[in-house]
Order: sequence, then structure tokens, then C-alpha cells
Amino acid sequence: MFYRYRPGCPKRRLGAGLLLALGVVLGGFAAGPARADVCDERTLTLGVEPYAPFQVRDARGWSGLDITILRTVLDAMGCALEIEPVPWKRHLISMMHGGHVDIAASAHRTPERRAFAHFSDPYRSSKTVLLVGGTPESAPATLRDFFDAGKVLGVVLGYEYGRTAAALIEAHPEQIIMTAYPETNVRLVQWGRIDGTIGDLFVIAEASRAARAAGRVTIAETVVDRQPVHFMFAKQTVPVEFVARFNAALEAFKASDEWDKLFRSYLD
Repeated sequence: MFYRYRPGCPKRRLGAGLLLALGVVLGGFAAGPARADVCDERTLTLGVEPYAPFQVRDARGWSGLDITILRTVLDAMGCALEIEPVPWKRHLISMMHGGHVDIAASAHRTPERRAFAHFSDPYRSSKTVLLVGGTPESAPATLRDFFDAGKVLGVVLGYEYGRTAAALIEAHPEQIIMTAYPETNVRLVQWGRIDGTIGDLFVIAEASRAARAAGRVTIAETVVDRQPVHFMFAKQTVPVEFVARFNAALEAFKASDEWDKLFRSYLD
């Protein structure tokens, strides 16, 4: 199912080495003694949706780079994690209104989100790219050229694509189709229902591979946006003091050999 864009709607990231990294259980990293009082003996809930390679569901459950990083940091803090599948838009609404979801991953910091969420320090960067149907020679040079040619773009409800894309999407509502998942947009491009979609480079590449769309779609050379990526914590359920402790544990992980090994495998 997909929807026409309405101005004012809010907007929202492979080789064998990567698959190994996503499934690894990291050892040897510690952020100090486990303390139940850090989490107030609560189980924190992460909302997830299919967002490969960062959030991946298979027969064994949920894994992926985001989940591996978050679980490792929380384990070092002595905190328990529960995973709750939820579409991104509903995820944001839950965090706004003090629902049962405490954490979001792969989040970009925006003024609107700062009103209801705390943000961790960045843990990776995101490169937003444009995927179109056809060959590399036919790909537009910029996202503006794409819209100027009258083409239709698929975006995901609730995703944030950066200021440049947001301004163009707002200016061309009649050329926007909104869906629930990146994979849906890639398939719509593949089937010729829409002309293009945008998203995190690794997510778009993995969705194209899963759709077996090689030769029918092209990732344009243009980079739409680059942004740091954060974990996002609901202000109504997670105190800012906890986020400060989380950041300290995250920085300790980033300084460890395990972090470098994970990202070297991830980039292979």
C-alpha cells in the first residue's frame, strides 16, 4: 500500500564480512561493573522494522549492525533490551506520547524530534542516495533535476532525508508517493510504478539485492545528503542522565578493538 504525499507530513539507513559482523556476539568490551540502578531495573524497548543491513529479521530473530551496537552497550551497562517490531511512523508517535517504545536506532537529529527525544552521540554516518530505473547513463545528475523532469519519487512515511531532500519533497507534493518500507519503494521502481526513491546507501543497495533488481535499477552518483546517525531515546520514559551514561559506555565501545573489528567487517 502507498499514499500520495501531503505537505507537512514528517519524513525519516554486502558481502560475507558484513553478514559475519551483523551476527557476531562481541566480547571483551566493558564499560565498568554492571549496575541494576543504571536502568532502574527496567527492560528498555527498541522499536525495529526491516531496515537491512542495520535491522534484519530472520528465523533466529532480530539482528543487524544497529542492534549489535545497542545490545553490546546496554549489556556493558547491565541493562536488559527487548525488541518490538513497529513501523517507523508509529514508532515516532509512541515515543512522542510516552508509549512502550523507549529507543529508536538509525535516527537523524531534527528540531521536531528534539522536542520529544534525547539523542546519543553519533555512532555512524549515513549517505543518502537516489535510486532510479534504467541505466547509469540515464540517471539524473541531482535530485532537483529528477523533479524538474517531472518524475515521481517514493519516500518512506516518517523518514528524514536531510534538508535538501525535504525542501524538494515539500515543493513537489504531486510527485511524491509515500510507503511504509524502503523495500517497497525499490520494488515500485523495479516494476516501473515510480521513477525513483532515496535512502541510505547500504539500505538501498541491500533492498535492490533482495529484490533481484540488478540491471533494472541504478544508484545515481549524486549524494543527496550526509548526516550523522544517533540512537534516539523517548524523553517521557528515559531520563537524560541515563543517556549521558549510555554515551560514556558507547564511547568506551568505540575506543575498543571490538568496534574497529565490527566496522572493518561491516565495510568489507
